[in-house]
Amino acid sequence: MTKTTETPLDAQDIVAQADTGARAPSGIPGKILWFVPLCWSIFQLWYASPFTVALNDTEARSIHLAFAIFLAFTATQP
Repeated sequence: MTKTTETPLDAQDIVAQADTGARAPSGIPGKILWFVPLCWSIFQLWYASPFTVALNDTEARSIHLAFAIFLAFTATQP
């Protein structure tokens, strides 16, 4: 007797909704949620490079926090 390890599609849908919040942003919000993290990553790489201009730690942390808060707010909107 063989044992199958496949789960029913309903169970997979429930897990996907729980893991992702059942969100699949498209259109303008989807583009924003793709572009802003890209800019955030570029900012982090630029700040860690030796070519940074005079940004002190407080300014860099405030920019970092602004990216995080903006993304958290945008990603949770229906």
